[in-house]
Amino acid sequence: MRILAMSLICLAAGAQAQSVLPNTPQAVIGVAQQFGTAYFEPPDSEGRPAIAGTIDGLNYGVLFYGCEGNVGCDSLQFYASFTGYENSLEFINSWNYDKRFASAYRRPDGSVVLSYDVNIDFGVTATNVEDTFDIWSILMGQFMDRINGVPEGGDATK
Repeated sequence: MRILAMSLICLAAGAQAQSVLPNTPQAVIGVAQQFGTAYFEPPDSEGRPAIAGTIDGLNYGVLFYGCEGNVGCDSLQFYASFTGYENSLEFINSWNYDKRFASAYRRPDGSVVLSYDVNIDFGVTATNVEDTFDIWSILMGQFMDRINGVPEGGDATK
């Protein structure tokens, strides 16, 4: 019993050692800037804070939801818009079938949007937000490869 109690104390101490990132746009943009360019956009039509940025030459945005002013945001939506590329329903359905984290849809204007929703309610660690941006970067690259006909895991230079 004593060993179990000590194990639980050690686990709790380890969990507390990671710093929780405030769920604010200012904290998120600090992480975004580690992956490429990132800057604040004017709030959208509903007053939501927004970030615009570029990772590996691909433009993207992040919308914040559930904020009270610029604090207490409960979720993020990453998005990237692609125009002039494959946008058939078969293409989009194939992507959505194959991928777990990001989904695609076609807008009425014909552009294709890749989006990725993330829960940050009650705070997350800085490492978690970094991993979220890493996943987003990978997903955008995979989507661009798919648009360009590069097989999964293939070499875009061939």
